[in-house]
Amino acid sequence: MKELPESESTEEAETKSKEKSLGSLSAGTLCDVVRVSGPSRELCLALLSFGIVPGTRLEVIHTAPLDDPITIRLRGFSLSLRREEANSVYVWIVPT
Repeated sequence: MKELPESESTEEAETKSKEKSLGSLSAGTLCDVVRVSGPSRELCLALLSFGIVPGTRLEVIHTAPLDDPITIRLRGFSLSLRREEANSVYVWIVPT
């Protein structure tokens, strides 16, 4: 069994295990944004400027036949993201 670093509590580990990347979800999934964490500061700022901020509810409404891009609906508009960009958004799935 993997040991947790001392700085990370069991509760924090359980919370992180519930997180999924937006890019891993299929169409029809409703979720809440937990955090935005990507490979570059510019990408994170762009996603935040689109309104993809913690606490925002969004829905995956379409995935392209070859998996890229995906379309999400949030704050009354639709937005298409490359899968790579969507993988920088971490969410909790809302039970239906």
